Amino acid sequence: MEWLFIPLGFAVGVFGTLIGIGGGIILIPILILTYPSFKPDTITAISLAMVFANSLSGSTAYAKMKRIKYKAGFVYAAAAIPGSILGALLIAYVNTSLFNIAFGVVMIIISGYIILRPKLELTSAALDGNFEPTPRAIKIGALYSTAVGLFSSMLGLGGGIIHVPLLIYLLKFPVHLATATSHFVLAIMTGSVTLVHIFDGSLTGQWLIVFFLIIGVIPGAQVGAFLSRKVHGVWIVRILGLVLALTGFRVLWMAR
Repeated sequence: MEWLFIPLGFAVGVFGTLIGIGGGIILIPILILTYPSFKPDTITAISLAMVFANSLSGSTAYAKMKRIKYKAGFVYAAAAIPGSILGALLIAYVNTSLFNIAFGVVMIIISGYIILRPKLELTSAALDGNFEPTPRAIKIGALYSTAVGLFSSMLGLGGGIIHVPLLIYLLKFPVHLATATSHFVLAIMTGSVTLVHIFDGSLTGQWLIVFFLIIGVIPGAQVGAFLSRKVHGVWIVRILGLVLALTGFRVLWMAR
């Protein structure tokens, strides 16, 4: 039965890489329904291991397209790692119902803003392809990245679902650079968290699921990066807004 995770991983890789979110939002509900006996830390560990493989594969494709802003990406990743490791350690002790309610409401509010305001205000540098994040944007992004690492690690979502809107609307990244840079940050952040889960035993006995997911997600991420060349940035933002709304409602449902 686990072999069915290969096509699932492929689909997650395509979609997650296209909009820079990693794909945990798709995988986690399926794991909850398929394996209701799994503990939350096991589900998040499997999801983050898959997101790591997805973001690593997608980042190699985006690197060839020269869409990753490495200076900002390394700073954001360095800031996100402490938060993500703390989130991985705290998940067993936090009142998840209250956390999920607060987080779900925030996601729905952000999604409403994105859906109602899909047009992007881009600078001339962004429009002519010479965009570079300002030192202020790097500093502000680093502060937010720590919180992104904490919350996304606890929910097993990887962080792109939060990071991409921040890069686009707060830090004024062009959409395609935001998704690529977010993917690069995800690769570093989820790699560190996956190591934590390996050592704390959260993935013990689940390696077959992880293996089949990775087989599917690696080529899927390459396809998603290729499709990103064909899809207009506004549509990527609209899809992102819809996914954020679904994420918010899913998290609220988990808090019942």
